[in-house]
Amino acid sequence: MKKIFSVYTYLFLIAVIISPFLLSCTNRNEKFIEEFNAVMTDSKGEALIPALEELDKKYPDRLRTKINLAASYLDIGDEEKAAAILEKGLSAAEKSKNGEEKYIFYANYAEYMLQKEKFSECIEYGQKALEIGEADPLGASISLAQAYAAEKKYSDSLNYFRNAWKNNVNLFSENDLVTFISLLGVSQNGEEDLVLVISLIDEMRVRKPDLQGSGIKQAEILEQAGAPLSALVAAFSELERSLYDGTMSREQVIQTIEFLKTNINANEAEEKAESMKMAEGYKYFTLGQWGLAESVFAELKPEIPIVFYAYLRLSSMLQTGLGTDELLSQYAAIERNFTGIQGYYYHFWNGMKKGSGTYDAASASNVLKNCILTAPLSPYALESRLELASLNGIKNGQDILLVEEVFYYLNSVMEGASPEILEPAAVMLEMDDNIFISDAMLLLKEAFKEEKISQWFTARAEKGGAKLKERILSLNS
Repeated sequence: MKKIFSVYTYLFLIAVIISPFLLSCTNRNEKFIEEFNAVMTDSKGEALIPALEELDKKYPDRLRTKINLAASYLDIGDEEKAAAILEKGLSAAEKSKNGEEKYIFYANYAEYMLQKEKFSECIEYGQKALEIGEADPLGASISLAQAYAAEKKYSDSLNYFRNAWKNNVNLFSENDLVTFISLLGVSQNGEEDLVLVISLIDEMRVRKPDLQGSGIKQAEILEQAGAPLSALVAAFSELERSLYDGTMSREQVIQTIEFLKTNINANEAEEKAESMKMAEGYKYFTLGQWGLAESVFAELKPEIPIVFYAYLRLSSMLQTGLGTDELLSQYAAIERNFTGIQGYYYHFWNGMKKGSGTYDAASASNVLKNCILTAPLSPYALESRLELASLNGIKNGQDILLVEEVFYYLNSVMEGASPEILEPAAVMLEMDDNIFISDAMLLLKEAFKEEKISQWFTARAEKGGAKLKERILSLNS
């Protein structure tokens, strides 16, 4: 299921005691919450279902028990029991006066009905959920949108998709994004929906950073919509990703830019001039001529907003030393769109160094670490290692490894790779004491339980210096 039945935490209730009856109800409610929290905290694995069943028998009117019990049955693949619990929950939900419980139950039940392809029931209970919980934190609107789409009621589906998109993008699954894009393709809302389509493709790229061709797809859509500058920017986004994932060299990117310049189709001289200038701007950017790039991007404005243009503009400003606190905040806000692009973090760090913005060592370290991890063998990663080492008082820090890298090497060996890939870790262990070695030693202590790892390091220590021998000896002890 898309939305997992929610595990409850303690609900803080404010009770006004006005009668013995209300006092009794309040005490009973508090007693249930206490017992429920104890079950969810203390019962693990196979013990959880029996404990929830006992609690459900004791408090048959409480929905949160049924929600979690159904989720537990679904987790072990017992749909029959989950369905039976949900059916009981329907009558309990009708009687319940707890709005939060009712919303969560109806939202999850609507999603369950969607998965069972019972679309009319999904719509019925999805609407009940929204009547109670207008904020819709679980995304019942998305379940409704999918159900209406399945029933070919596309206008209703689009309305619910749009509302859900405004409320919480993160609730959309990849399938939801695809359905939404498909429906927008036949919509007649013009520029408003064009912006949405571009944003949805960007979101798909966030979910799958290695997704190929999404920038080209955006460019095709924007070109057809009569937005040539935006189309060029979208095409550049594909080139930028190819540059940093190693599928294209810098020279190949420059050649492609020149090819795009010679094939610009424009009806008017002004439109062609702006497109040529945009292509020149990205060429400057690719060559690291930041001042020239920034002046071009400051002058031009794409017809349709596209997040990659914010990356180009802000990166250029950071690299030219214009990095104020406000600019750094704006740049940080677009990070989720560029986590797979090493250049994002490289520009971020340079903007911190060159600009007037304030930052602490922890923030700088995080940016440098991300720059390393996106492509550990690149020249930018080497430069970032040296900067990160310097921040930690380490000279000649080109050999430091992040704990994530050490874990990757160790895990690869455990999964069958040659132990020779551990060589970078052995090289680091020759360094003077530092925080990176301390982190690695904690991992290695556990990893030495694997014989082929301990044997390789022991043999490698025989060919190494005194520091390596000493550390391997301590790991073997």
